[in-house]
Amino acid sequence: MKPLCSIIGILFVNSVFSQCPPATPTITGTSVLCNGASGSLSASGSGDTYTWSPGGANTASISISPGSTTTYSVLMGQTGCSVTSVAAITVTVANTPTVLVTGSGSTVAATGFTTCGSNAQYPFRASGASSYTWSTGANTATTSVYVPYGFGQPPYTNTYTVTGQNACGTSTAVISLSVYSYPTSSISASKSPICPGEPVVLTPTSTATNYTWRKSGSATIIATTPTIVVSPTVTTTYRLELSSSAYCLRYDQITVNVVACTGIDELSHEAGVKVYPNPVGEVVHVDISGHHESGVLEVYDLTGKLQMKAIVSGSGNVIPAGNLQPGLYFYKVAGKTGKFIKQ
Repeated sequence: MKPLCSIIGILFVNSVFSQCPPATPTITGTSVLCNGASGSLSASGSGDTYTWSPGGANTASISISPGSTTTYSVLMGQTGCSVTSVAAITVTVANTPTVLVTGSGSTVAATGFTTCGSNAQYPFRASGASSYTWSTGANTATTSVYVPYGFGQPPYTNTYTVTGQNACGTSTAVISLSVYSYPTSSISASKSPICPGEPVVLTPTSTATNYTWRKSGSATIIATTPTIVVSPTVTTTYRLELSSSAYCLRYDQITVNVVACTGIDELSHEAGVKVYPNPVGEVVHVDISGHHESGVLEVYDLTGKLQMKAIVSGSGNVIPAGNLQPGLYFYKVAGKTGKFIKQ
């Protein structure tokens, strides 16, 4: 049996350990650091022993310089007590801002966008920083540029700069804006109405550089040249797609009316215009004596390109045609049109 004093001593020590209150630590210090910077954290509370993680330091305060966002914790206790408590803090590592610019629905970083329009405001929005300064003078995240643009003008181009700033520094983004105008357009027909199958020249007057012809309601491309020659047998609408860039498309159309009339041979005879023979060999004969004293013969290929031009008068005109490649050609002379085959 143990002595009574020993038993009392054991009971006293156990009583001391069981009566230690929790240390309830609190961490204070830098919760946000710029990348590469250093700071400090301090633990406070009723305890007097410390174990930090990561690092394993045993002091009340520690210096930190994390390379990325890190969570720090401290285990606090009291001398002579087995009770410990834990507190934690997350230190966020921030970088200098990366500024992005949104323009007209497209997000770009230090590049630009191209669009089409006129007399419009073009908005820009910056993100990625806490404050902004624009080359336009704006000091908000958004700014806009007014472009007073009309049809047929050359492209409007410019660049704009925004500088974004946060607690860790600044960065700059540059965005370019290119605004193209819609091309002008009007289409004329060399003749309308026409007889069924009679050739007619369609000529656009436009600032466009690209042309695509189709029949209205059809996806089939007829030609990609500005001027075309067509010979519809029924009233037909021709649709023209025009552009001066890849961004600005405009559509125009013209209707060629076809009416029932006498045959081509009878029409040419009544008009006093004869172009023969058909097919054509090395020469083509032109007689306009029944219509005009003089005129100009123009010969076009199927793409509408002028291939031959000659001044004619009266009858007995013999025009060399040896340079024409074999194929179908359309002619216009003394206000009349027709076609022939070159052998």
